[in-house]
Amino acid sequence: MTPREIVVNDVVCAELYFGARNRQELAGIVSDMGKLTVLPIIPKISRLATDLVRQFCLTNKLKLPDAQIAATALLHKIELFTLNRKDFAYIPNLILYEQK
Repeated sequence: MTPREIVVNDVVCAELYFGARNRQELAGIVSDMGKLTVLPIIPKISRLATDLVRQFCLTNKLKLPDAQIAATALLHKIELFTLNRKDFAYIPNLILYEQK
């Protein structure tokens, strides 16, 4: 898989930037993000994310950033790679990436 085949959305970029511990690490993250395909949060994704939060905020404590990430994967019909499978496993029709 080439870097351009890896897709992230604006929320993932922001979360990674936020997690940087210093300027050097932030510069590296910015450089890495420039090699990937970054999808913007468009109105359809926002509406779907809002629906997901409404459905799962009480039962599964779904947070808005995770809902936006899931909505992006659902709308674009792409697999979602995550190290926190439990945060997404209950969302219908969401395909979680399985390492082959």
